[in-house]
Amino acid sequence: MRVVYTFALVAVIILSSCKSVKNIGSIENGMALTYNFIANQQATQITHTVVSRSAYTVLNYAISGTDFSGKINITPMAMDSASELDNHFDGEDKNQTKTLSLWISQKNFSEIKQDSTTTLSFRQGLVKNETVFKWKETQTFMCNVDGKLEEFKAIYLEDTMNKDFKLWIWDNATNPIIFRLDFGWQMILKDISLPKT
Repeated sequence: MRVVYTFALVAVIILSSCKSVKNIGSIENGMALTYNFIANQQATQITHTVVSRSAYTVLNYAISGTDFSGKINITPMAMDSASELDNHFDGEDKNQTKTLSLWISQKNFSEIKQDSTTTLSFRQGLVKNETVFKWKETQTFMCNVDGKLEEFKAIYLEDTMNKDFKLWIWDNATNPIIFRLDFGWQMILKDISLPKT
């Protein structure tokens, strides 16, 4: 029996607005992000590593404690305007042209900043949820960066339909990654490893 892990991968970033973090200015090859993924009272870690930044952003991902790993190819069009979070990963490669796993798109981020709301869709099993999220407040998100605890400014969003869906997004127009999400399961950014120079 093959187990399929379903989750929203969230996470490749440019660390340009952190107070004490190196000013990277762009996504760099070798950057790695590790998330805690908690679902059905079980926890595991997921690590994403940037392997290429050219026409596409290419990431490798690996799920600890399993042999599941794969590659994610993300198009510039997806980064610009995708409004669906693709949260189904089973160790196979993915080409994202209309979905995202790691960021919200520039379109969604702009809507949040202009109107305080945006619509995102995502699947839970076979059910596709389309949900309006509202900016409730700005919060602080803490994460280890190369072993040192760092502080980030995060936009905290809740769904407007009382489904108890929550998102914490980096308040960074260049890289609006999702630091944390609660969609009946959780994904929380734990560690960022910067490329060694």
